[in-house]
Amino acid sequence: MTDKIKDKLVADMKSAMRNKATVLLGTIRLVLAKIKQQELDTQTIVDDETIAVILHKMVKQRRVAIKQYQDAQRFELAAKEQEEIAIIQNYLPEELSSGAITELITATITELGASKPADMAKVMRALEPKVRNRVDMALLSKEVQAKLAAIV
Repeated sequence: MTDKIKDKLVADMKSAMRNKATVLLGTIRLVLAKIKQQELDTQTIVDDETIAVILHKMVKQRRVAIKQYQDAQRFELAAKEQEEIAIIQNYLPEELSSGAITELITATITELGASKPADMAKVMRALEPKVRNRVDMALLSKEVQAKLAAIV
C-alpha cells in the first residue's frame, strides 16, 4: 500500500513553509512527528490505515482539550485547537454520511438477525471493518444502541 497521506503531508508541509503558514506548518509537523514516533515504536513503516488511526486519535485529543479550555474560559486556546482539528481532518478519509451509516446499521442488524440490545457487541464487530476510519465509533455505538432498543 502506498503512503498517500504521508506524501500529501510532506508536500503540504513544504508548501506551508514557502507560504509561511505557521499554524498549518506546526500542525503538519506535529502529525509527522506522531507518524515517525509510531514507526520507531513498531519498527515498521506505517500505512495509510495506521496513519488514519493516528489522525483520529489526534482529533479526539484536541476535542477533549477544547472542552477543557472552554471550561476554563480559555476560548483563544480552544479556537487554536479547533483550527488544528480542521487541518488534521483534511487528511482523514471522507466520513460516511448519516444516511449511509443508518443504512449500514439497518442492513447489518437484519443480516445478523439482531433483535435485542444484548446483540450490540455482535453488530459492532460486524460494522467495524465496514466503517473503519470513516466514522466516529462512539457515535456509531450510540446509533446502534438506539436501533436495537427500538426493535424491542
